[in-house]
Amino acid sequence: PPDSTKLSGEDSLAATVLECVDSIPWHVGKTKIARVLKGSLAQDVLKMDLARISHYGALEELTLAQVNAIIDQLIA
Repeated sequence: PPDSTKLSGEDSLAATVLECVDSIPWHVGKTKIARVLKGSLAQDVLKMDLARISHYGALEELTLAQVNAIIDQLIA
């Protein structure tokens, strides 16, 4: 995968999302991926130990709606 530290703007955000998806060892949905990227303390995230992956909180500066919009663009 591309090194997201060398990308800029939207490409960097997309790379971060894709790297996060790749790092989760289970099949999870869009909502859970967005929560991981936001650094959510939701019980489902914590119970699955998703707070331990390297991309946990990687997009904490964005709103959940913004993270979901990025994921939606990648899915489309």
